Amino acid sequence: MAQKYFGDLFDTTRNSKDIIHESKIRKEMIFSCSFDKGELVDSSLTKINYYDSLGDITSSEQYDPKTQKLRGTNTFVYDSAYKLIKTYFTFANSKLISTTYFEYDSNGNEVKINTYNDTTLILSTIKKYNNKNQQISLTSINNFSYTTGTTNFFYNRDGSIKRKESFNDKNKTIVSTDFYKTKYKEQIYSENKTGRYLQKEIFYNDKNRPAEIIDYYPNGQLMIHTIQITYYTHGTVFEWAWLNNDKKIQANRHYYFLN
Repeated sequence: MAQKYFGDLFDTTRNSKDIIHESKIRKEMIFSCSFDKGELVDSSLTKINYYDSLGDITSSEQYDPKTQKLRGTNTFVYDSAYKLIKTYFTFANSKLISTTYFEYDSNGNEVKINTYNDTTLILSTIKKYNNKNQQISLTSINNFSYTTGTTNFFYNRDGSIKRKESFNDKNKTIVSTDFYKTKYKEQIYSENKTGRYLQKEIFYNDKNRPAEIIDYYPNGQLMIHTIQITYYTHGTVFEWAWLNNDKKIQANRHYYFLN
């Protein structure tokens, strides 16, 4: 299976549709946990996700971690082919905050995403693909800050991501990123006007899912925190944990409920 570029990696915090469907999960509760010297000291509900029988997420409720009160809900709408066509976020008082629409080409590739605040278009994302249905570019137009950014993607022969190059609205390279993937490890290098450096290392488990993520500063030094990801036996995410000196300081824990 071709490895997706790193921007998709954090989608693993929301499990794949196949895993949700196969496990017959209909509800997911996510708690933010704090640790002191590696020991759990506090846990607060931050999100509840609801799924249909196909494994598609239908709504996501966001909670204030201090008051535990509902902040708002993101609702997901699909067409008859089970393609996501619309999401909208409402506050707890039902006030509509934003609406996002999704468009696809004849091959089912997502080609445009438009986000509105009320009736005002605030963000547009345009995606282009090659004849192998690989995404080759992504352009974001922010109508609020009046900025435009484009990222181009390049692939290896096996379909895995090789390189991406990002530009600002003056068509000047901001950063280029190279990907080197083996069976259990991926290294991501970035390059900007100050030079080239190792940005990130990702270590994978036997099921080709990320188990540990290490970030580096531009000078090559390790960042203070690393991330470890653990899973339940049926494959759903159990915990994303941030570690300092090999001890947990913060984590998101996921709990699931069946029909």
